[in-house]
Amino acid sequence: ETLAKFTKPHNALALARIESHYFLSDGFIEENHILNNVSSISAIPGRIIHGRYDIVCPLDNAQSLHKLWGNSELHIVRDAGHSASEPGNVDALIRAVKDIALELQ
Repeated sequence: ETLAKFTKPHNALALARIESHYFLSDGFIEENHILNNVSSISAIPGRIIHGRYDIVCPLDNAQSLHKLWGNSELHIVRDAGHSASEPGNVDALIRAVKDIALELQ
C-alpha cells in the first residue's frame, strides 16, 4: 500500500522536489545547530528513536545528540530504517510518548 502510494509519478515527483529543496538548502539549519543548542532543552525528558537500518541519517548523529542531552534515552529499533511509518518505529514512538506521559504525571 505504501509502495503504491509513493510510486505514483505525481507523488514521487512531488516528494523528490521537496527533498531536493531541503537537501540543497542544508535543511534550512546551520551545521550542528541542534548539538550546539541542546542545552536549551536539557531539562526536558526525551527519547531518541533511531532505526538500525536508517541509511539517510547516520546512527552517529543520534548517539552524539544522546551524549549531549543528559535527559534523553536512545532507542535503536532493530528491524527499522528511516521511515517513521515502519512498524518497529511506530511501536517505539508510541511507547516513548506513553512513557514520557507517565513520567510527567
